[in-house]
Amino acid sequence: TEGMGKTFTGNLQRATLMQTTYHVNVILFDYASISSKLGGRKNYYFSLNNSLNSYLQYTRFLKEIQTIKNTTRLFEQVSVSLFLHSMGNLMFRRMMLEGLFTTFSHQKFIDNIIFNAACVNRKNHHRWISKIDFAKQIYVHYNKADQRLAGAMLISGNRKLGSKPKLPFERHIHYMDFHEAVGKNHSYFLNIPGRSFTMSTSIKNYFMRVLNGENIPFEKEYERSNIAGSKMK
Repeated sequence: TEGMGKTFTGNLQRATLMQTTYHVNVILFDYASISSKLGGRKNYYFSLNNSLNSYLQYTRFLKEIQTIKNTTRLFEQVSVSLFLHSMGNLMFRRMMLEGLFTTFSHQKFIDNIIFNAACVNRKNHHRWISKIDFAKQIYVHYNKADQRLAGAMLISGNRKLGSKPKLPFERHIHYMDFHEAVGKNHSYFLNIPGRSFTMSTSIKNYFMRVLNGENIPFEKEYERSNIAGSKMK
């Protein structure tokens, strides 16, 4: 699920790039995140409201994935990861706050959930993220110098989970600090044509593993980890 400012065709291009970069099959959840008739600030609220208001459709989407996994062989011996980028995290957060998955059987039908550069209020994030009982591992990626999230903070008046998580931390979550490795960048999970940022080998290998459902072990469990210092080959 992508963030703000993506046309449908632009989303398809980035989904295809993710597919070829990480050798994964991509199911794209699209929502209206930009309007050619609006300026920057108004487009921010346009995207924010549409992401928030997509939570019911997103819930139905996840339930369909679970049903397919339970009743067919389509996902047999295949890992399933959820990757939510920037404003794409808003619908997931609202889904959890509304308690729409509390009636499930606690089956862990998702291997990894990745909250990447999450453009959601960091306050009390543990209250909704702790309710996730249908995933084996959960990863929160953040970067305190993220320029896009800094702009979102100025507009919204609150700090974002994807810039710097706020205590208390949820103990079973992997918090990954990307600051030393990506500087001010926001979309650091792909080498996007026309942009100067290029992923390091360690970043690419990390995303390769986590998107393919692997559990990334850390030497000290529950400790925030820095991707720049992680020994991944």
